[in-house]
Amino acid sequence: MKSKAFALAASLALTGWLPGAATAENSTSVLGYTIHHNAMTTDNLTPEVARAYGLQRSKNRGMLNVSVIKEKPGTTGEPVTAEVAASATNLAGQHRT
Repeated sequence: MKSKAFALAASLALTGWLPGAATAENSTSVLGYTIHHNAMTTDNLTPEVARAYGLQRSKNRGMLNVSVIKEKPGTTGEPVTAEVAASATNLAGQHRT
């Protein structure tokens, strides 16, 4: 249940609906975790990186990069395994998870 509560809080924080969640341009701090997130088109990747991860480079293909760090006082934190779910809606209103 804790993971579902965290997922809900993280989702609310990333969308700006959680009061008191600290937000920077590409990170959100919530419930003792910092979630770093950014989105870009895959044509920004070098051919070597795209090949290494099996990604197609394209200005029409997006990539979401997310890392979750457990906050630990006096350190930069500890990376943790997390389940991430995302969805997008294009300008035509088409929704995709």
